[in-house]
Amino acid sequence: MTLVTLSLTLDAPALDGSSAWSTFESLAVRMSRDVPAAVLATTLEELQVELLDRVCGPKWAPMRGLPAPFACPGCGASSDFARKGWRTRARRFDTSAGVINVRLAHVGCRRCSKVFAPLLIMWGLSGKRRTDRLTLDLADLAAQMSFARAAKVAVGFGRQASAGGAHGAVAEVAGMLRGNTASLGPGAQSAPVVILDGTRVRAGTNRLGTQANLAIGLHGRSGPRRRRRAHTSLLGVTVGQEWTAMASQLTGLPAPALVVVDGEPAITVLAQRLWPGVALQRCWWHLGRGFRWALYADKASPKWATDARDHARDLSAFPCRGVGHRRGALRLRRVRHRSRRPRLSRHH
Repeated sequence: MTLVTLSLTLDAPALDGSSAWSTFESLAVRMSRDVPAAVLATTLEELQVELLDRVCGPKWAPMRGLPAPFACPGCGASSDFARKGWRTRARRFDTSAGVINVRLAHVGCRRCSKVFAPLLIMWGLSGKRRTDRLTLDLADLAAQMSFARAAKVAVGFGRQASAGGAHGAVAEVAGMLRGNTASLGPGAQSAPVVILDGTRVRAGTNRLGTQANLAIGLHGRSGPRRRRRAHTSLLGVTVGQEWTAMASQLTGLPAPALVVVDGEPAITVLAQRLWPGVALQRCWWHLGRGFRWALYADKASPKWATDARDHARDLSAFPCRGVGHRRGALRLRRVRHRSRRPRLSRHH
């Protein structure tokens, strides 16, 4: 462990009758954003000075044949290096602590005359601007929201990010997780409820995107009332493939207690083939949407179709505890929706 002593010079406002707490609070906010990056940059510069003394000898008395904790990227030699000065421009790194500009020391290999920065070789940062920690943070945010919003949240916390950077972070993390295999494993070994649904993602050559099929496990929920948070896990995903391709990812999953589908025949067939005898539940949102599309295909008027969809959705969403309660609920719904309930005509 190396002890590095740093001095802090601060341009603080004067403490007089016109000073206010908000001024010093703003100063503290700026320090929390700028000081960690400046401290890390200065520390790395001091550590590089010590590294050069160990590898190349004192500045005015260089030594030959000293071992180094790094290897030459040209010939692989791990000893006998010479000082080659400092890089003129500081190297920028986008990190979780903010933007850090680091001065890099260069050494030269006496065997192949290769000049390089040992700090980049030791940490595997050659050709990289974004660190792995920031990549993981951006990928974590992008998994919960859009790329643009993830970048905006990261910038709010002092990180350097953009929508394209968040997209690249997700791609890098996916590459690290895949390794030598062709697909990722499920996020959980079992799930009491499995949701099968499809969406479209920006992939492929189609301007409207490509079909992506998802298998999501629902494990429970927590949180205060009206702010419940569902606990989910990704069990399987396919892009640009039919639902039958999902079977290989869900074959080893134990049978859940319930499978939620959107009404697409291919999804229902897949669920029945994987877990025969498991109860299937139709998604309420897809039920109303499918009903609306069916009325559209039947050439019903848009106003009539919208009212019919809302009426059917209200009836399906109303809690029913028994036959008598259900009849009372239907009568109550008739009274509430009589003014806007659609009337059936002979045409329909």
